[in-house]
Amino acid sequence: MSTVDTLTQRGRQLSDAWLAVASSGFSTIERLIALQTNALREAIEQSLAHAKQVAETKDAQEFFKLQQEALTPSIEKTLAYQRNVYEVLQQSQTEIAKIVETQLSELNRQMIELLDKMAKSAPTGAETVIAAAKSAIAAANSAYDNLAKAAKQVAEIAEANMTAATNATVKAVTSATQQLATKAAPTATAAKKTTQSAA
Repeated sequence: MSTVDTLTQRGRQLSDAWLAVASSGFSTIERLIALQTNALREAIEQSLAHAKQVAETKDAQEFFKLQQEALTPSIEKTLAYQRNVYEVLQQSQTEIAKIVETQLSELNRQMIELLDKMAKSAPTGAETVIAAAKSAIAAANSAYDNLAKAAKQVAEIAEANMTAATNATVKAVTSATQQLATKAAPTATAAKKTTQSAA
């Protein structure tokens, strides 16, 4: 294959790679918009349903109970939304990383082929330069592999931390709302008795 053909083929490959990256980006945007739209719709529906229930409450104890029942699922849904956004972005990053990795692999393969061709027709003494170039390519590949592994580990740690933080937040909110409801219940009952005895 001539150098011109190789360059033309490489140009097509790069063009296809950029199209794949753009497609992945648009897909990510579409998924994020769908997530946002669904979350907004659910939030509005739940807010309206909750407002209706609050408007129909008869006493403070029922009001606090409704608030407690609404707060925990709301926090859980917010955290689930954030987790879904994180997953979409993580998937997009993985897709793009695969495209980049494929392109780097192909570029390295072509560079090694080119260096091998050059070695066949190179003057005496050029073997050292060609060997150094091959060594540099191997070192770059090794560095990229190490970087990719480190990035994957960081992503796994971030995901584990996010899950732990989500669970801790839900637990703390649930506990706080239960304590608030427990403290408010005697006050609400006493106020109800005072209102009934006054009547």
